[in-house]
Amino acid sequence: MSDEVNKRKSIFEGAKMLCAEMLGGKARNMTIKLVEACELTGENGRKDAGHAIYFAETKLPHGFSCMTTKRALATIMGTDDYTQWEGKRVCIYPVEITVKGQRVQAIRYREVAQTEGAK
Repeated sequence: MSDEVNKRKSIFEGAKMLCAEMLGGKARNMTIKLVEACELTGENGRKDAGHAIYFAETKLPHGFSCMTTKRALATIMGTDDYTQWEGKRVCIYPVEITVKGQRVQAIRYREVAQTEGAK
């Protein structure tokens, strides 16, 4: 994934966080390198307490503050203690969601298939 994401020319070039659009419409199995608490800057400069997940397969972390993502990850990992997630595998995939009446892309998480055949 890192070659694909890091070589493409995109309007998201220079982004500091991984965006769903960077996944090229595909699900990706990823290895968590690190998870850290962080402050995310949203619309109109609004600050939110969130987390950044760094993956072995890409240079950019995925930053999130939404409860849906937090719940999904805690369920997949079997714990909400994110310090225990290092080295675990997850599948990230793009979905279309509605935010403030507009359809946008978002990253969601699920368990890695046992065969791990789909990358």
